[in-house]
Amino acid sequence: MAVAGYGWWQWNRNKGQSGDGQITPRFATWRERGAMIGAAAVGTVAVALLFKAYPTLSWDPWPDAYIFVGTVVAMYAQARGMVEFWFAWLLVDLVGVPLNFANGYAFSGFVYVIYGALVLWGMRDWWLRSRKGPQPALEGAPA
Repeated sequence: MAVAGYGWWQWNRNKGQSGDGQITPRFATWRERGAMIGAAAVGTVAVALLFKAYPTLSWDPWPDAYIFVGTVVAMYAQARGMVEFWFAWLLVDLVGVPLNFANGYAFSGFVYVIYGALVLWGMRDWWLRSRKGPQPALEGAPA
């Protein structure tokens, strides 16, 4: 919820800067990418250890930690308007979809396959927008 709140604040803050409440997609810098990868790695280990210490929180600590932390990283990157957030979602889906099917949650697996297709579509859109000069930013994109 904290990252969602940050995303809401970030997108609303942009209303004051652009006047239209839109964020222009951009690629992260190498430093930002490194920070996100590092945060994802350290966060995954920390959350997995928490899940192992409290087994009632998770049936499968390592993949669950990876999905949880990957989701937080993706939401952070989205709030900052980084095209890489789409890649983060794809990486989460690469673990989440098979995990759903393996645990007998076929419906959830299929839902995330559809989300995966939407991620590819959205990633293409943001990629193209980030490669153009000044253009209209994304309207009403969720935080």
